[in-house]
Amino acid sequence: MPTIWEKSDQMVSLLQDEVQQNDNPTVDLRDYIRTTMWDIFGLVVLGHDFQTLEKPNTGAKARFSGILRSLNGPAIKWGYFIINYIDIRPLLVIFSPLLMKSPAGKALAQIRNTIRRAIDDKESRSHKKPLEEDHLGIDITAVSMTSGIFPTSELVDNGMLFLTAGPNSTGTAVEWAIYELGRHPEMQTRLREEITQACSQGGGLLRSVDVQNLSYLSAVVNETIRCYPFVPLSPRVAERDTTLLGERIPQGTVVLTVVEAFNRDESLWGEDADAFRPERWLGEGREGSGGAVSNYAMLSFGAGPGACIGQGYARVMVAVMVASLVSRFDIELVNAETAGKLRAAPFKRSEEGMLVRLKVLE
Repeated sequence: MPTIWEKSDQMVSLLQDEVQQNDNPTVDLRDYIRTTMWDIFGLVVLGHDFQTLEKPNTGAKARFSGILRSLNGPAIKWGYFIINYIDIRPLLVIFSPLLMKSPAGKALAQIRNTIRRAIDDKESRSHKKPLEEDHLGIDITAVSMTSGIFPTSELVDNGMLFLTAGPNSTGTAVEWAIYELGRHPEMQTRLREEITQACSQGGGLLRSVDVQNLSYLSAVVNETIRCYPFVPLSPRVAERDTTLLGERIPQGTVVLTVVEAFNRDESLWGEDADAFRPERWLGEGREGSGGAVSNYAMLSFGAGPGACIGQGYARVMVAVMVASLVSRFDIELVNAETAGKLRAAPFKRSEEGMLVRLKVLE
């Protein structure tokens, strides 16, 4: 939590400087959110600060940006469409050497090397002191090494997953939260009043507030995740012959779960299922369900044993960043009419991004 607050504070300070120095310019909030996420995940996963906020012209930001550009390229768009219907894992084994020679592949290799160096450094230190001593840090990699559960190769793979998928999915949720708050000033005002009241009771410091106890903020986060799932389509491959609602599913069949269809199903959420309405999460017994009639009504994080292990952390991260922005700025969405146009990509992203005008609050 301290890491998230520190980087969010830093983001807000940089935004405030830009606004004050350039006489209320139009700001691409996506770039700030994305950069902040990379720094947070670097510290949380590796104990390594990429410093993309302080040093935006460093190679780290260029590498991450290169990967994002590749994820939105024409080939990836077609590839993402195909994997919804065909198991392409055997093809990836064949073509992976060629893919790694592409600009995106080279960027991935550089990030992988950064992860490997961080792990090697921790392993080197572990030989000098007992693993029980807290000298490796409290990041995910250090904790995993101390437990001894994962071999080094899996630590590297897990680090890659966290650093590439994590910032994209969580950062996108923050963008959509800002989109809806910008479109609904009354929601933004209500949220700011809740945060201000909590701050006044907690000594005036936002970071002293337990954001998980702010009911309306939690409702905004939950409703954002419901309406804008990180991955709208979730393909799965049947590992053995099975059945689904009486339909025979042979081994190897790709089963496509349309996450957003569940998240917006009127039979599960009511007639206003398509509306962004945080109030559905407020009231006794509704905080964790939103009033839905099934535990499987929202599949943004999956469900059951395969549910996303980082969902709790993702909710907190979105809450902290949204609270930091709303408490410091009045947010006007410049492209309110067009920001909702989607880009064909693995993540549900806006084609244009979130272009805003920010008014610094006293």
